[in-house]
Amino acid sequence: ATPDVAVGLANTATARPPGATAKPGPTRPLEPEVGVRPTAALQESATPTSVSISPTPTLGFTPLCYFSASYISPPLGEQIKESESVVQAQVTKIGPMVWNTADGKAPSGCDGRHYQYSPVEIAVQESYKGQPGPGSKLTLWLTGAPGSLIQGNYDYFPRSGERLVFFLGADDHSTPNDNPAVSFSGPVVRGRYHLQEGSTERWSSQINQATFTIPFLQAVIKNPAAEPTPTPYPPTSTPYARTGQVLQPVKVYSLNSAKSAYFKGETIKPEGAQAGSERFKVLLKAMDQPLQVLENLNGSPSLDSSHTVAFGFQFFDNTNVSFIYDLESNVLLHPLQDSQNYVRLSAPPELKKVLGG
Repeated sequence: ATPDVAVGLANTATARPPGATAKPGPTRPLEPEVGVRPTAALQESATPTSVSISPTPTLGFTPLCYFSASYISPPLGEQIKESESVVQAQVTKIGPMVWNTADGKAPSGCDGRHYQYSPVEIAVQESYKGQPGPGSKLTLWLTGAPGSLIQGNYDYFPRSGERLVFFLGADDHSTPNDNPAVSFSGPVVRGRYHLQEGSTERWSSQINQATFTIPFLQAVIKNPAAEPTPTPYPPTSTPYARTGQVLQPVKVYSLNSAKSAYFKGETIKPEGAQAGSERFKVLLKAMDQPLQVLENLNGSPSLDSSHTVAFGFQFFDNTNVSFIYDLESNVLLHPLQDSQNYVRLSAPPELKKVLGG
């Protein structure tokens, strides 16, 4: 089995295509472009659609390897079905990293087989599906700990004392191991979810688009039909918008069904506006008119953040529609479904006032 933690950092922005349905969006670089709220694309237990391994300059005599992969993100019900147990647990101890090489030392090159694993001990607090029950203690062998040579996102590695929701499978003894001094036995981690930053009830993963509250998780475990039917993957492409055409965002993207709007920029507070609020209504009205396509762009344009404001609309299905507003030129930049299809749009007259410029 591949390491349970993300072996790469290919992130996606979950863009909402035309129409009311939600569909996963394009692969994007690690550092998100202005105006994009990335959702992770890697699924720990899924079969990758593509994987690449490449060595980089060494640190001393130790190889530094970067791994990248692109994974399909399964819905919550599918993750539950594929897991023997689903538990909420607290991390009680994190042991030292161990190589799975024959001599327990770093390999001489990147081979896609040898990794550093950390024993992470957890105490089960709540059990939502299967065994073990509350009070049980387990040891999970995870990769990607801070300081390891696999370049994962260290921020997502469990911390001592942290509570997480784990989706676990039975020990299938498939972890590659050439180290006779260590037994990497224990449950297979099919997914792990942290509390979202600033939230006390919603759980999210670095590498899966699904988010949930505990009551919703329990409802889907009891009745899979409680989860909305997922839309097909991959999504159909957005038709290429030509210069001179018009785009009416509210109509094309059903923005009136969004749950909130978000704002980000040096000239504006990075706060949101919930659906129904006065600010949300004014922004929605500004975007409910035909906007002319001024220019087609190939790739991501460079922007000066000192006079741009990123904003967008977020939906209940964890998708979004994003825009970037240039205060100086009074022009909007908008990605159409894929990161290589950007357009400049004429901005509605009210937008500058709405965004505080």
